[in-house]
This record gives sequence, structure tokens and C-alpha cells, in this order.
Amino acid sequence: MTVYENKVFDPEKPWLQIPDTEENIMRDLEQYTLDPIFELYGNFVNLDPQWRSAEVETIRAGHALISGNFLSYSHAFRVLTDDRALIARFSEAVKRNNASPAYRAARATKLAHVPVLEELTKAAGIQPGKYMFHGHILTITRVYSITEKYANEHNLLYLDRWEGRDSWGVLTGGAFHDGAKMPTTSGWTIYQETAESRYQVITYDSDGGGDDKRAYRTIKEAEHVAQGYINGTEPLSDGLRYEGAIIYDTIKKRIIREYGYFPDFARPNERHALSST
Repeated sequence: MTVYENKVFDPEKPWLQIPDTEENIMRDLEQYTLDPIFELYGNFVNLDPQWRSAEVETIRAGHALISGNFLSYSHAFRVLTDDRALIARFSEAVKRNNASPAYRAARATKLAHVPVLEELTKAAGIQPGKYMFHGHILTITRVYSITEKYANEHNLLYLDRWEGRDSWGVLTGGAFHDGAKMPTTSGWTIYQETAESRYQVITYDSDGGGDDKRAYRTIKEAEHVAQGYINGTEPLSDGLRYEGAIIYDTIKKRIIREYGYFPDFARPNERHALSST
């Protein structure tokens, strides 16, 4: 849905106001210079606006906010739309306007007060606010630190972080690479899950040789799957029957179960005698 919220004077009847239109805005974008101050408020085409309430956010989900005005001509426009083609047309028109010498000169003056940020580092002493970063407005909304527990749960290395919105209003964020970081990654969840899923199923057939399948947490789970690859009942086998299958303990580095035919050359590099357990 597209809504043109502002009204403009009817060029044929100047005493009347009429709803704005795409054609009207596009015409002025070709003729007049935009006011660069609107780069601080969504950069004319805000792809991820911050709505006033959760209710409005629900109604406007997926909508962009296209808004602004001109330097020497008063035409305040404000369009809400989820029409991707319309958003693309407005974006291209704004880019052409922004590329003009008149806009660049006005931008240098009107945005001169915005602090320039060379690097996103802890040492830069960044605080919430608006910055000029690589030629574009970057709004820092939050500077914070996470706990080591949270870092382990989400497999993150750096503890000092930031959040913000880019020049198009899209949520962004990252880590300060010169800030505090985890002393070790051994506690990351991804490694814990790997350790827990220790029983690797490996299949064999004459055409494809050995093939590593998924690993499982229990021997019972792995046994059921390995036997399924042999008789063709395992869903992941697509009905194929493999000549052989083994269960390999990735912690103890040894084969603990073997089914069918599995030649020595196709076994894991660290070959061990079959365990009786």
C-alpha cells in the first residue's frame, strides 16, 4: 500500500490543496536541489523506519518512508509505501539529485557540524549520536558490553560492541575489535554441540567410497541410522542401500560399530580395533 501523506497546492488552482503524487515529487526532484539536512533523518528514503508504537509498526511492517524537502523551494513530501518498484524509482531519483554539484556544495555546509568518524574502535570513544562515516551518516544508538556467558552461548569473540542505523535507516552493528575479547573460544556453544554429537556415521559403497554422514549424541541413535543406510530405510539415504556403514567415536578416535562390507582403505585415518563396548 502507498500513502502520500502531504498535500500540495494545485498548480492550476493555487488556492486549493490536493494530495501529493509520484509525478509531482519526481518533477521537483529533477528541478530543485534537496535539503541535505534530511540525511540526518533517514536520508530521504528510509528503508527501516522507527515507528511511534508497536501498533503502527505492525500496520506498517515492510514499508519504507520517503520524505524530505528542498533547499530553495518549499515542497515537503512524505510517502509511506511497500511498493518495491516505487521505492526503487524514488531511490534512483534521490541519487541523481544528490550527485549534483549544487547538492554537494550545500551538503558540505549543512553537515559540517557532524563529527567525522574514521574508524569504529573502542579507542575513538564513540558515544550514541550521529557521525559521518566513510561519507555517509551513521547513527550510533547503543554502545555496550556483553558477558562472557552470552559470548559463549552465541559464539562471539569480542565483548565490547555497538548498534546503530546506517544512512538508509537500516539496523546495523558490530564489535570493537580493539576492545575486550574472550580469552578462549573453547566454551563456545558450537564446540560444545560438536563434542556432544560424538558418534559419526560413515557409509560405504563401491561407486562413491566412504562418505561422512551426521554425528549423533548417543550410540543408539547412531546405530539406528547406520542400519537404516544398509537396509534403505534411512530418510537421508533417498532409498539407497549402502554396502557398509560404521559408527566412529570422534572423541576416542575409534570404530565402535560396523555393518556390512567396509574395506580398510575407506575407514578413518586413525584406524583402531573394533571396541566391544
